[in-house]
Amino acid sequence: MNPRIDKKPLNFERYDSYGISQDYMAYEIIVSDISEAEWDNLEADYQAQGYKIFNSLMEREHAGSFKCSMIIAKMGFVF
Repeated sequence: MNPRIDKKPLNFERYDSYGISQDYMAYEIIVSDISEAEWDNLEADYQAQGYKIFNSLMEREHAGSFKCSMIIAKMGFVF
């Protein structure tokens, strides 16, 4: 499979609905045409990079392929 990944900043108005502090930089990740194992690996990769997953959703598109989304955030650095 060749997953298509779309990562965009989460709208500040949606932070409260996920319980995310404004101190975090949050993103919405949407992935199409991905297998369950690839999705698990992608989640683990983001966690290894220091992101916290606030929401994760997986929907079957067709046999063996899923459309998935997750809301992630990472603490911003203050100097």
